[in-house]
Amino acid sequence: MGGPDKGWYGVGQGEGMSGANMMVGWANADGSITTSQRSASGHSMPTSSLVRASAYTPDQQFPQSSAPSNSVAHIFATSPNTPASADSNARIGMHDYTDQFTLDMTKAYTAAAAVPAGLTGAQQTSSTSSTSNSQNSARELNKKNRLIIVHMLFMIIGWMLLAPIGMLLARYGRTTFKWFPWHRNVQYGAAVFILIAFILGIVAVSESTGLEHFSGTHTRLGLALVILLAVQLSLGQVAHVVRARFGVRYVGLLHAPLGLTLFALSVYNIHKGFRFWRWQPTMAADYIIYAWAALVAVLYLAGAALLPREIRQAKADAAHARSGSGSGSRDDILHSSKEGQSAAA
Repeated sequence: MGGPDKGWYGVGQGEGMSGANMMVGWANADGSITTSQRSASGHSMPTSSLVRASAYTPDQQFPQSSAPSNSVAHIFATSPNTPASADSNARIGMHDYTDQFTLDMTKAYTAAAAVPAGLTGAQQTSSTSSTSNSQNSARELNKKNRLIIVHMLFMIIGWMLLAPIGMLLARYGRTTFKWFPWHRNVQYGAAVFILIAFILGIVAVSESTGLEHFSGTHTRLGLALVILLAVQLSLGQVAHVVRARFGVRYVGLLHAPLGLTLFALSVYNIHKGFRFWRWQPTMAADYIIYAWAALVAVLYLAGAALLPREIRQAKADAAHARSGSGSGSRDDILHSSKEGQSAAA
């Protein structure tokens, strides 16, 4: 049952935390063992609820016990952090590993195979069964996992590829070319990928028994990001129009910080998605995302070197507007620098 160095472990019936009947246990420093029956309404800390009866009436009739006659999905989780108390209601830290396995009650019993040295028959059977069923259920390329894979790829394309390209176009293009149409179209393309991925995520949750929509950090933050993305796109377009018509750039000053914040939150949420997915991709996937995000941040900050040139061009733009002189093509170039202050990464 583990020990203080192994923290707590839990097992429950169901495909997800929501509604699963879980048993959580841990060993205390004094050698005692605590077991706690718990449940959760979503991807949050499971809690135990005690039912106190006001009276007890003995019943001499007992139903005949029955065993399940189909496949029963189970989840399990572990954490290296032992709860601070032996109380069965104690707070438990978030797990660092989760997985799923299935007990298939439809198959006939067969005698166990030869047991390797050092393992009892029960240990060998349990290890083989749980490992095989866990891998088959969590990494099977079924409809749910295909939906999740496409959801993941589209989110990565939208948030990690197209959105940073749009950011860098805005940062580097303001003093060199008419950047705004490129920036706008790339970000609209990112929004299309993100919206499709968001819908696929909802469908994938619907395919999972025991999961509720927007019940955990990953799904709730994903919903918030989609809503804020709609706000960000609207803000960028409004800032462009207001600056072009009235010369007011204050709306655009909100656009850039919000865009950077959304990108940072998307990196965090992709990490949460990797850990939430029962396929359990290796940490290499997280490290690749972190490295790419760091490169984007460095490139964006390096673009700050263009700020003095951008300010000089903005002043020249204002002087040119006051004088009312210059050719049409020059006006277009100067107008692009106006747009540069209104939309951002």
